[in-house]
Amino acid sequence: MQNHYPLSDDFFKKSRFPAVPQGKDRIVIWDNSLAGFGVRIRKSGVITFFIQYRLQGKSKQETLGKWVANKSDNNAISKKLTYKTARSIAKTKLGLADSNINPNEAEEKYKNTHTFAEYI
Repeated sequence: MQNHYPLSDDFFKKSRFPAVPQGKDRIVIWDNSLAGFGVRIRKSGVITFFIQYRLQGKSKQETLGKWVANKSDNNAISKKLTYKTARSIAKTKLGLADSNINPNEAEEKYKNTHTFAEYI
């Protein structure tokens, strides 16, 4: 069963997430306004943002990071994101995938580019 919700800041601020059904380890909730963007809610309570897209005929899924309720949470062991940040990243990466560009390769290429300041 797949769930579609209007994911928004309010959805996350209320922190009243659907329960994970008995016998399941997680549920997936898809954003109904940004195709390919969703969250996984695990029984443990961990909420992870992810995207799913097709590239060269193959389905790909990429985890963007874990949801953090408060930006001031400094207990970051891994990438923690607010809803707005995750959605912005998702929109960019899904846009690249729609243009048949691998989002991960584009990100790597960007990381390896030089800045103007490095040439001065």
